[in-house]
Amino acid sequence: MHQNSVRFDRGGKIIMIKHKATIRKVLKEVIDVELEEFKKKENAYVYKVRPSFSDDKFYLTLVQGDFESSLWSLIHHIMWHYGIYREILSEEHYRICKDVVENQPHSIFALDTLDDLTDDEYQIQYDIDNLYNEGAIFTYTYLTENGCENLNELEDWAEEYQENQK
Repeated sequence: MHQNSVRFDRGGKIIMIKHKATIRKVLKEVIDVELEEFKKKENAYVYKVRPSFSDDKFYLTLVQGDFESSLWSLIHHIMWHYGIYREILSEEHYRICKDVVENQPHSIFALDTLDDLTDDEYQIQYDIDNLYNEGAIFTYTYLTENGCENLNELEDWAEEYQENQK
């Protein structure tokens, strides 16, 4: 099956595990640049990063409301920059994603904003959502394990997410 097919073959699970690992690795690298400073701060809004692959700034604890400068936007940029969207989307959906990246820089790509999704497209959106959620949980866990406090929005989101997973 072609790598850009909407539905994965038996290797799909392995592909998603690889993408989760990529997102975690990049998030760790981005966080590590500022980690010592993060440990010194008392205000959660200072958890700001500027990764080398984007001109934008992102706030690691921003997970509610608008996507601009949010953790979701950072994960979206990781998925674009590291070719994850290219591997999991069909050519048609990849073109739509590219348009979002180029023309709506403060948005993130989501299939569920399109009309009349097929079962396969719902599955791909589910997989994309899982990548975002895994990235956010990793960020929360990594910051917490490294002594960062006052994670406010991110902490509230992570606790609610983990409770809903039970």
